[in-house]
Amino acid sequence: MTWASRPAESTGLQKPSWAMVEHVRSVSPHRFTARIGIAPDEIVHEVTDWITDSI
Repeated sequence: MTWASRPAESTGLQKPSWAMVEHVRSVSPHRFTARIGIAPDEIVHEVTDWITDSI
């Protein structure tokens, strides 16, 4: 599995979200102007593990 899907209730977003770890890209922090949701620690660790395993 290369993506992590999460329902909106667990992230504070209005729609379900996902991380496509096979498409990792760098993003300038200046593009983030406001917080729209949050990734629970469990999800951050899961995605980090997937990325680490793929490189």
